[in-house]
Amino acid sequence: MSFWLIMFPLLSALLGWLFTWLAIKFVFLPGFLNKLLGPSTHGGLIRQTKFSNTAAEIFNQQPGIFDQIEQKMLDPSHLHKIMPEIEQHIDHFLRVKLKDAMPMVAMFVGDKTITQMKEVFMVEMNELFPMIMKSYLTKLKTGINLEDLIAKKLVSVPPAKIESLLLKTFRKEFRYVVGAGALLGLILGTLQIIISLFASS
Repeated sequence: MSFWLIMFPLLSALLGWLFTWLAIKFVFLPGFLNKLLGPSTHGGLIRQTKFSNTAAEIFNQQPGIFDQIEQKMLDPSHLHKIMPEIEQHIDHFLRVKLKDAMPMVAMFVGDKTITQMKEVFMVEMNELFPMIMKSYLTKLKTGINLEDLIAKKLVSVPPAKIESLLLKTFRKEFRYVVGAGALLGLILGTLQIIISLFASS
């Protein structure tokens, strides 16, 4: 068997590996070809704008997305977490800002009165805050285009960062695909040699 008959399957495997590798770069990692062929020469089959719009549309079509956000924001446990900070602001208002704004009133307001007023404010805040937040979220829901917001945010992500994330996430899968391309090239090259030998015999 001649040297070239032996090398043919190996060359076919190399070409299968090379074409598969280039296909992955072409589809998923257009930045590589832009560096190779010049900026803005190639945008890749998975264009960032189209991908961003599609991803945002899929996200926005999920049932009750905004309702889930609203439910999380109105969760009483989250309200309890911010209440200490609200209480600090109310205490600062009663002890400092009120005295600065209304010195005459502050002369008749002692620590006991401030404590009582703060307790009243906190009770009102516990009742009013969820209602205010719910009203605000309802208006926000009708006034915001969530799909457009997500799409713009995704488009603003640098392409290099997206490519880095794809490589990090699918590195093993890319290797399998490239390996499969090389194996397919080897099989095709071997079959072609076998067919040639049978044809010439």
